[in-house]
Amino acid sequence: MVINASQPRVYSLSKHLDERGQLISVEFPQQPMVRFYFINTFVSQKSRGFHAHKTLSQIFIPIEGSWKIKLTKGGESQEFVLTSGENCLHLPPGYWREFESLENPSILGILADDVYREDDYIRDIDEFKAWEKQK
Repeated sequence: MVINASQPRVYSLSKHLDERGQLISVEFPQQPMVRFYFINTFVSQKSRGFHAHKTLSQIFIPIEGSWKIKLTKGGESQEFVLTSGENCLHLPPGYWREFESLENPSILGILADDVYREDDYIRDIDEFKAWEKQK
């Protein structure tokens, strides 16, 4: 599976079931990932995110529960619903993101293609809009 680096895309997860349980996977052979972290939430419908990345690509994988991801770029918004065991989202750089858990509890796993760098973040929506215009 090759990722289109310029557009967000939802991918279905592969499921393999036998008497020992279920293995759920997704493969991104062309996408090197160097960092993994996850977000726990114990209160549903509390929004998080509210930032953009200049260069970082990410893959959002719901580990437990469901999540609503709202992305904004160029003044246009789109929403995705991710559900544990069903799908994941590749998110290229340059998108303002907001996300919220739809269930309690929920866990969102995130793969990133670079280490944490504070200078890659845009944490103010007006700064994000100005940054987009400069590109």
